[in-house]
Amino acid sequence: MPAMCHIDLQAISIHPSTVKLLQLFYHIQMDRIGHIKVRKEIKDELQKVMWLFMDHHTPLRLKSRSFIEQMGDFL
Repeated sequence: MPAMCHIDLQAISIHPSTVKLLQLFYHIQMDRIGHIKVRKEIKDELQKVMWLFMDHHTPLRLKSRSFIEQMGDFL
């Protein structure tokens, strides 16, 4: 009998550095992290994961989201 395999159609591929940062943010209080330097592609992935998480778990689109996205253009 062939082994059954579950394929997650909503899974996204992200860089291992992004995974490490997400784990760090999960386990450590943000005020203890201090200042970190993050490459632009990792920052972009973190933002993508955050928006996907919020879209999946909140039924509404925050008005502040467009403001935050615009601010990202200046950072």
